[in-house]
Amino acid sequence: FFGVNLSRWGWALLAEYADYNYRIVTPIQNPPTTYREVGPRLLQSREPHILNIPDEVGAQLELTGSITEATYLTLHYNASSHHSEEEQTIPLPEMKQKYRAYWEMFANVEHTFDANRTLLLEVGANEEASVVWQERMWGQARVTLPFRASQEIELETEQLLITDRTRDDEEFHDQLYGLGWIPSGRFSAFGALQLTDDEELKNREGDLWGSGEIAWQFGNGAHRAILFYGRERGGLKCSNGVCRQVQAFSGLRLTIETSF
Repeated sequence: FFGVNLSRWGWALLAEYADYNYRIVTPIQNPPTTYREVGPRLLQSREPHILNIPDEVGAQLELTGSITEATYLTLHYNASSHHSEEEQTIPLPEMKQKYRAYWEMFANVEHTFDANRTLLLEVGANEEASVVWQERMWGQARVTLPFRASQEIELETEQLLITDRTRDDEEFHDQLYGLGWIPSGRFSAFGALQLTDDEELKNREGDLWGSGEIAWQFGNGAHRAILFYGRERGGLKCSNGVCRQVQAFSGLRLTIETSF
């Protein structure tokens, strides 16, 4: 693994390269990745890319910086695959299906208006030829508004268009709409609605998921409780920077997180 970060004039360029070729057992449990691990939630529910430590070569480039004092821009590209059968001095990702190729690019811009109002916009696309071969394009928008002095209201939407090559190029559309309330740093409430027109997913889990969630910290911030009610899609779920695969769920759930 090799990485370099160059910064100048308020801009930063990140370049990383990884060549993992253990084939079988590896002594490294959590090596660095060369792709974005946490993205829009609809992507996390759609077979997100997972690092294949025994056999993966990848690279990523990311440019970030301030266009103005109130506007921040991110441009990102990454690609990875299994190793090619051909001998290479410096292995590079092969964008062919048989090598389980994966690539992603996205751009997002975040702008802060007067009175601490913020707007985040992101557009992107990726493709992975693995167990499931899909092409995806998405758009994301999130608005944060001040509310009653120190409180915040958050509105967001995600739109995901998918072409599934393993299902005769079938196309479908996932949607997400969310509303959040953050009255303090120790308490938050969030409601979300997800929809899809994917018939296969509809037969397996349904086509509509509505949920509400409240979270609060206690014990001087050492503990966090999350109370969830509703329906939740299976997939990758991330909370406080920790991600895990979860099964589809419907009902009431209480989660306690503790930091040592």
